[in-house]
Amino acid sequence: AKEAVDLRSLNPAILELVRKHLISEAEALASNRPGSSLRVLDLGAGMLSMLPVVAEAAASASVPIHYVAVDGDGSILEAASHRLQDELGAERVSDRGTWVLDLSGCRVEVELRVEDMLASIDHSPKQPYHLILGCSILDLVDVNAVASALGQ
Repeated sequence: AKEAVDLRSLNPAILELVRKHLISEAEALASNRPGSSLRVLDLGAGMLSMLPVVAEAAASASVPIHYVAVDGDGSILEAASHRLQDELGAERVSDRGTWVLDLSGCRVEVELRVEDMLASIDHSPKQPYHLILGCSILDLVDVNAVASALGQ
């Protein structure tokens, strides 16, 4: 029930900006780094309610997505892994919590990480993220600390 409310509360104008941004990033990847994936970091990912939203937004881009889902609650990500398999038809491809599925015509690799949000931001990836999501978490954390971590 919470997911349905969360999805209905998404701002259509923001979703359109996200769609345009992902398509622009995908076009840049296709010409500069063929075969690369759009990289998305979802902080406070919970049950992965934003995963279908992102896949649908990027569907016309025809570029795979690498979706890193971070949550501090391992039991929620365990439930999310069941959702990946049972509802979304994902296949687990590693013991470290990596899943692969086709969603809205996109190949999506989902990496589930149980860790502190700020630690995951500090954990510098080899490649930058094209989109960082933080739905429903900014009311739970120190916004200044998050902004500072993202600025580094």
